[in-house]
Amino acid sequence: MRARVRGLSRPPAGGRAKQGVRVATQLVGIRVESAAPTELARFWAEALGWHVDGTAARSAVPGVPDLLFTASQRPKTAKNRLHLDLDHAPDGDVDTEAARLIVLGAQHTDIGQGAVPWRVLADPEGNEFCVLPRPPLPHAGPPRDSGVGRLAQICLDAADMNRQETFWAAATGWTFAVRDAWAVRLSGREDTAPTLVMGPPAAPKAGANRLGLVLSAADGPVEDSIRGLVASGATLLADADAGAGAEPGTALVDPEGNEFWVADAGKARR
Repeated sequence: MRARVRGLSRPPAGGRAKQGVRVATQLVGIRVESAAPTELARFWAEALGWHVDGTAARSAVPGVPDLLFTASQRPKTAKNRLHLDLDHAPDGDVDTEAARLIVLGAQHTDIGQGAVPWRVLADPEGNEFCVLPRPPLPHAGPPRDSGVGRLAQICLDAADMNRQETFWAAATGWTFAVRDAWAVRLSGREDTAPTLVMGPPAAPKAGANRLGLVLSAADGPVEDSIRGLVASGATLLADADAGAGAEPGTALVDPEGNEFWVADAGKARR
């Protein structure tokens, strides 16, 4: 991981994303800190119906972000700001799907969700995720016949979903899909899962996030892409600010302080 890119200044963290900035990056993965990366990759591959590739779980569908597990012994101390939402079982029953995942190693968890129509679970290392009921739920992703397995949504806490929508639409190239009082959702492909969902409440920041998005430079030098992201509201991080484990690229934070990484196009396996 590179701490600095020549010619870049470091603007104050949390600055507003600027309108109209074009960023030549695309969303290619989700980095997950793990005490046992190979084992956690197997769990998620089974959970999603994907395949294992070393310490990664990958969909067979082009354009769907990989799950990239990096070794870390840093303990989990708070609710994650980024989590995944899985689709219901083929028969539409949320409890059938939850039971399948528990057999694989998940467990029920309580984050104060109260009485909700979805199920909140945690993977074998305590990372929260949800199992959605059959649509129409206002923020539910498209059905699973899109061919991406059981991944419906990538959910990022956002205190200011308007600011985060502007930044992440530019960073990923994903387009606006739906906005309601609960969240804003971006989609990489029309009417196809997964979607990137952003909205409140935002969990308190307790050190570096254990999960973060991974971008790839779409074309040209990665330094140019990083300059575009900084102009759009990101902040470049020094090595010590990025958390533990092997990093998939250069570390930055988005306008709300969430860590993410940018890799060279040639190094991002798709």
